[in-house]
Amino acid sequence: MYQQAYASAGQEPTEKQTERLGAIDIVRGLAMIFMLLNHATWHVPGISFRVNFGWDVPFPPLPFLNPYMWVGLIQGTPLFFIMAGFAVSLFEYSQRRKGWTEWQITRFLLIRGGVLIAVDSLVLPWQFYPQPGYEANVYFVLTCIGICLWFVAFMRLLPLRYLLIIASSLLLGVQIIYESVTLPLDVNLLRTIFLYMSPLDPINFGFPVLPWLCVILMGYMTMRYLHANPQQFTRVTFAIALAAGCIWLVISDVNQFGVLFPLHPLLMTKHPPSLAYLTFYTTVAYLLLHLLHVYRSVQERFPFNRIARLGQTAFIFYILHFYAIDLFSALLEPLEMHPFVAVLLITALSLPLLYVLCTRYRLIRKAYPNSFLKYL
Repeated sequence: MYQQAYASAGQEPTEKQTERLGAIDIVRGLAMIFMLLNHATWHVPGISFRVNFGWDVPFPPLPFLNPYMWVGLIQGTPLFFIMAGFAVSLFEYSQRRKGWTEWQITRFLLIRGGVLIAVDSLVLPWQFYPQPGYEANVYFVLTCIGICLWFVAFMRLLPLRYLLIIASSLLLGVQIIYESVTLPLDVNLLRTIFLYMSPLDPINFGFPVLPWLCVILMGYMTMRYLHANPQQFTRVTFAIALAAGCIWLVISDVNQFGVLFPLHPLLMTKHPPSLAYLTFYTTVAYLLLHLLHVYRSVQERFPFNRIARLGQTAFIFYILHFYAIDLFSALLEPLEMHPFVAVLLITALSLPLLYVLCTRYRLIRKAYPNSFLKYL
């Protein structure tokens, strides 16, 4: 997707740009695989990789420090949101070189945000297993990203230093709110969408817009800076990883501000996202980018070149992975096996199917670059 952005702008990517974009694709592909592994537990009784406390469920993960905790720490959501910010900056840059006006870029982002929300509301709630039906139970990740795109469509016009001030202030302000309030026992739709949810909410809106907007802005600002300073990719990604890691260590040690679940440093709050959670996975994301750039020869080798392909088709992967999980969960249900083995099998069977479908979709989208598929 990112290499295509340069090509569609009439620009041949340089060697450094290709390496850098390859690292971004791989990290986004890894986020998809991590997500698939975690979601593969949904229809398997007796197992859960959930290691995050959340206000959507008013009790900690049980059993405390379960044996699958280390698997549950492998999460793709923060990586996915950070890479979404990278993607906006790459798209903006390529379309400017193609001659698009700022309004054309803004309009595209507004339409794409609307498409994400429509898919989240009209497509993903349909499930086929364990019972066919319509149920909005997927935490509305795409809706959150879609609303964030509406904000970024206009915020991107601001100077980088203003964006940095806004994002930092917003992140700090949201964490102050989380620190000062208690678990809500009422229902407030606007609060649910923008700040935090309640266990009594009729919808499972697990990704409030304001804290996750900060994550997308982080990715956007990083890539925007790197467009002007591509030679600093290694230094910048390492510096951000180091800074985020140090912040996580400090706030985990102090165990007060930024920590919403204080009983264990690795049981962080995801719904809503605590500062500990965000800094931990920001460290992971930028460290992966750094290592993939330093050891860039691996980008063209198996399996990284295949993982990059998944990163280039992350949106369609996200949509289809729910149905792949339904399919293989149903097929494996009659077989008696350990729940962990079942989860691994669901993941292993889903991954090649999704790869084939995503590869085919990529060819179709490439054949029709000006169709509605450009918004997917």
